[in-house]
Amino acid sequence: MRCWQRVLSVAGAVVLTGCATSPTSLPSHATPPASECRWALSDEGGVAHVRRVVAALEAEGYSIRHTDTTLRVVSAERSRILPGYGVNFYEAWPRTGVFGSYGIGRGGRSSIGFGTSIGGGSYRFAPDATRVEQLSVVAPDGWVQVSADIRILDPDGVVRESRSATTASFCSALRQRIEQPREATSWDE
Repeated sequence: MRCWQRVLSVAGAVVLTGCATSPTSLPSHATPPASECRWALSDEGGVAHVRRVVAALEAEGYSIRHTDTTLRVVSAERSRILPGYGVNFYEAWPRTGVFGSYGIGRGGRSSIGFGTSIGGGSYRFAPDATRVEQLSVVAPDGWVQVSADIRILDPDGVVRESRSATTASFCSALRQRIEQPREATSWDE
């Protein structure tokens, strides 16, 4: 009898161990960039291209984080507050209502209790989330490649949402802004 118990416990452990193994590959949810996010570079001047990209991004409100004229790399970021996005609608709302009790104690004494509860929580007025857009424009080999992503961050820095922003409409508009002629400025000299 004892032998059968050991065999069953070992078989059960093997079955449960097989269920607890991890997958061999992680799922991939990334969408590839649109074909409009890659185009041939119109000129060969590295510094001129980087200046046009910087001017186009700054005109759209981006802050330039990094540039490299040798590799023709420009990294930029912009952020904005999302009003009302800080409220977590999945949390339980505070309870409101009226409650009471009645009891009889020792010695024949009785008591009545009555109370009210008005709910309110500080999380209803939580700070708003922030939308952060980051992008890179790279053109080291005569082709311009754009990569961009959007993240929504809670006030404590937790990523609530993340997605790729390299869509056809975004890249087409960015290309038009980069390639449009502009006036010469003092730093172009």
